[in-house]
Amino acid sequence: MKVYSSHNRFASELRSLLPRDINVAIGVSALIAAANALWIAWELLIFFQAKSKADAQGAEIFYDMAPYWMQVRIAIALIINAACLCFRRNIGLIVSLLALVWVGVEYGQWYSLSLKVKAVTEDYSRLSTPHTAGLYGATGWNIVVLVVTVVLFIWEMKMLVGIIITSRKHGTLTLDKS
Repeated sequence: MKVYSSHNRFASELRSLLPRDINVAIGVSALIAAANALWIAWELLIFFQAKSKADAQGAEIFYDMAPYWMQVRIAIALIINAACLCFRRNIGLIVSLLALVWVGVEYGQWYSLSLKVKAVTEDYSRLSTPHTAGLYGATGWNIVVLVVTVVLFIWEMKMLVGIIITSRKHGTLTLDKS
């Protein structure tokens, strides 16, 4: 089954969405991406200050960087999401959705890592690393990012489905069996 669409019609449908809807989506995406990037930069600054202080005292401390790198990848995906929405094109919306799926995959991998850490340590309470909602190394902010990401994903899927339905009603999107 092949999907044919009129690129111009599909793109115009995206641009014809209520400007408020797309602008709010862009605003929320940009705000969460910027806030998350700043939060990660702050966390990494605190981490490296603590590490340099421990190194100066000659202390040998194990640092698990996995949660930090996951958060950096999540920040990159959120920035891609916001940037692609700004294009107001169909491909931008699709790439934006893929970036949000990437965030979901990162959180899934984070949960998997958390289960492994919990199995080894038997209890998070003995670790000095924070652990919110069962995610090793997570804070409340990470849960806020996850919730906003889910809301953005649903919102963008609703926009995409609306565009497809409208295009199909106008006969610009057809499904042809070949």
